[in-house]
Order: sequence, then structure tokens, then C-alpha cells
Amino acid sequence: MKLDTELRYMATELNDTTLLARISGGDIVAIEAKYHIECLVKYKNSYRSAQRAAVSQYSKIDENRCLQALVFAEVVAYIENEVENGTNIFKLSELHMIYENRLQSVGITITVNKTRFKSQLTAHFSDSCQETSDGRNTLLVFNDGFQKLLKDAMANRDIESEAISMAKLVKTIRMDMLDWAEYEFNGKFPPGCQEISVPASLKALVAMLLNGCNVKNQETGLSQPCLTIAQLIFFNMKNRPSQGATERHVKHRQPPLPLFVGLNVHTETRSRKMVNTLYNLGISVSYQCVIDLENSLATTVCKHFEDEGLVCPPILRKGIFTVGAMDNIDHNPSSTSAQGSFHGTGISVFQFPTSSKAGLCRDQLVFDKAHVEHKMHSLPDKYIIVPAVVCKSVELSVPEIKISDVPVDVEATKEENRWIEHAIQLMQKDELQNSDSISWAAYFASRQPETTDPAA
Repeated sequence: MKLDTELRYMATELNDTTLLARISGGDIVAIEAKYHIECLVKYKNSYRSAQRAAVSQYSKIDENRCLQALVFAEVVAYIENEVENGTNIFKLSELHMIYENRLQSVGITITVNKTRFKSQLTAHFSDSCQETSDGRNTLLVFNDGFQKLLKDAMANRDIESEAISMAKLVKTIRMDMLDWAEYEFNGKFPPGCQEISVPASLKALVAMLLNGCNVKNQETGLSQPCLTIAQLIFFNMKNRPSQGATERHVKHRQPPLPLFVGLNVHTETRSRKMVNTLYNLGISVSYQCVIDLENSLATTVCKHFEDEGLVCPPILRKGIFTVGAMDNIDHNPSSTSAQGSFHGTGISVFQFPTSSKAGLCRDQLVFDKAHVEHKMHSLPDKYIIVPAVVCKSVELSVPEIKISDVPVDVEATKEENRWIEHAIQLMQKDELQNSDSISWAAYFASRQPETTDPAA
């Protein structure tokens, strides 16, 4: 009976009309329904996946409402701080402008109804606030008792109530973090990836901790320290306490920062110890994760080479003037073993885009997460295998060409002979002087007539 009710409920939530039609004849026991355990498990898993997707979609839609509520809380904190400092009268137009500007700074561009905003404020402060007008502006006036009430609240803190409020706040933010899955690494870090990788509630909490709960002190947009701390909190959060000594992280909760740190440090140092040290500190992904990502990136690039039929950097564009330069790469050529020396060829490619011809971007690389196995990547055979060339003497044929006599410059030959005789004379001397010109360039330079610069 329990299975029948559960199965019908899941089919209804999934809108699975095919299954509902099959079990519509009555109870599944009465109609002698048969099923496989593996199929039932897969169906339950699909139901749970749909539930998680629905919660995630709801969280995405509800993010703007969460940000609006947090900005309103900042405005309330601003008013309380001003009242505590002796300011009891506020213009509604100024508060409304502060509220809208702060919403725009967090990425929400909406027109806030001033009357509805006033109702929110008066409902929050209830008897402590009165609405009045000076003939031109709507004013919110706070009585002196409210100032005394705020000071008494700060002097007599209720630790238990604050702890309960903190626990509720933490629970709410953890729920947002557990349901958040808006970022997935695809081989690059596009602009804005840090902002979308963590929920808005966590970013707002960190911003308040760093900048204070004051709407006028908040920076335009989120600062890098705020995004850094939020990403590290999101990366190190656990569903439940770890049972073992090794910390483990969920792959779908890997924001850009720990991925960037791990890849960058390994690229610069090639040190496994350094990456694992940062991993243990909660700043980077693990060394194994870095190796898997690099291997997956290499597989993606090699597959791209195979699809195009040539080895060409993916960043190069089509249809613009391109220049290539080749040179040898020799390392320790005098080594007696093949392991200690290296001989290769380096190819540099330069492109010259213009405003009229910017070039066409080639197909984007599709980051393939399925190929993360450890394997060596090599160039195609035509790039690494040089066919043997054999010269057969019996078939050797040299084409006949006619060479005409080249006229000889008699004066130039005489000058060359004079230099040779001069060099031979100098080489027979026991000691050379600074003025002796033995090289070809020095000899002919010394024979050049002196030039005098024209008068200024």
C-alpha cells in the first residue's frame, strides 16, 4: 500500500502520464503489477533529481527578492545608526533614493514605489515612527524614546536571542548554498563567473561583515575580497561533518577561485607538495583534481586538432595576415646521452588583425569532462615521423646548367690583397699596438677619410 501511494505521488509530480495510465486500473498489488528493483531505484532517483532542479529553479527566481530584502535591512540599519547618533528626522525622498541606488549597485534595476516603501518602513518601526510633511517633503520622525530603546538594547545584550537569530540566519544561508549549482567549470573563466558561483545571500552576508551593515558604506558592486571569502566559504562547506581525517569537496561546489589557484600554482611551480598544502588550507582544489583537469583540457585540445586535421592553436583566427617563424631549440647538445640533451624546433605564429579585418573566430573548444583518464597525448604521425630519404648512386642525375663568367672588380681585388699583406706583416710582430688594425673591418675603417661636421 505504501509503495502504491508513493509511486502514484512520484508519477503525478513528474507528470508521467505513461506510468499513470498503466497503474490507473487500481492498486498495483490488485492489478498484479511487476517491476524490477533497479528500475524502481532509477525512478526514485529521477524524482529526486527533478525535486532538486525545482528547488534550484525556485532559488534562482527568488534571488532578486532575497537581495531586495537584504538591501531593505541595510536601510533599516542605516536609520537606526543615525537615530542613535541623534538624527530623528528623515526625508522619505532621500531614503528612497538611497534604497534604489543600493539596489542598482547589487544588479537590480527596478522602479520602487515610494508609497509601498514608506509603508514597509512605518510597518517595521511601528509606534516609534510617525509620518508628517513640511509642505513639500514627506518626513519620517522618530521619537526620543526610540533612541533610548536602541541604546538600552546595545547596553543590555540578550546573548541567547542573538544566538538563536544567528542560527536561523546560518540555516537559511546554508540552504541556499546547498541548493546552489549555477557554475560549472568549462575550461575557462569567463567574466562574471565569480559572481554567479555563490548565492546572493552569502555574498550579502560577507559584504556586511567586511563593510558594516550601513547602506552608505557599501561599495558599488562586490569587491574582490568579498568574492574571495564567499567562494572559499562555499568551497569548504560540508553537508555533514567529515568522518575521516581527509577533507573531501563536492565537485559541483567548486567555484572559480580554488580552481584558478590550483591550476595557476601547479603551472608556475609544478609542485605537488605546494598544491596539496594549499588544498589542506582550504584555498585550492586537490592535486589529483588539478591533474584531472589538465588531462581533460589536453584531451579536448588534441581532439580539436584531430577534428581539424592539423595542429594549430585554438586562439588563432581565420582570414587575417599571419606570419610564422621557426627556429631550433637546443638544450645541452654536448651531452653524451639522449636523456641529457634535447633538440627540437620551435614555431611562433603572429597575426595582424585590423579594424576592417578582425578575422573569424574558429569553433570553440568543447570541454569534455568524460575523458579525464590518465594517458599520454601525442602529435599525429605525420608530425613526428620523418620518412627516410635514400640516395641511389646508380640513378643519380645532375642537370646540366650553363654558368657565365662573372666580371671581376680589379680594384676591389687589389684592396683585398693589400689587407692580406698588411695582416701578414702585423702577425709577424712580437707585440701589437692599439693602433694596429688586423681585422678586415678595422683595416678598411682606418682607411676611410675623416669627416668634419658642419658648423652649427
